[in-house]
Amino acid sequence: MVDRLCAIADMPKPVVAVSEMDMPNAFATGRNPDHAVVCVTTGLLRRLEPAELEGVLAHELSHVAHKDVAVITVASFLGVIAGLIVRFAFYSQLFGGGAGTRTRRWSSPR
Repeated sequence: MVDRLCAIADMPKPVVAVSEMDMPNAFATGRNPDHAVVCVTTGLLRRLEPAELEGVLAHELSHVAHKDVAVITVASFLGVIAGLIVRFAFYSQLFGGGAGTRTRRWSSPR
């Protein structure tokens, strides 16, 4: 099924993995179409009809074709950097980052 979908989409075939889990799930991973893996669980394979499974696999292959894993990795990295900057700014103010200005403002003029 994956071979046929990849031929239709004109994309390289990813590694196909099956996870021994009863929970129905499927996911795609890999930094680009040449280094991708599509994984489905045995729970999904048991519960879906072939046409439904083909739809799920086509959906996961679209993630591979659009390089969604790489996009999400870059986006989450930028989010982590922004969060660290905010955290450092907060802690620098909390632990005395602005103490010099506060003391000058409250001290009496001579």
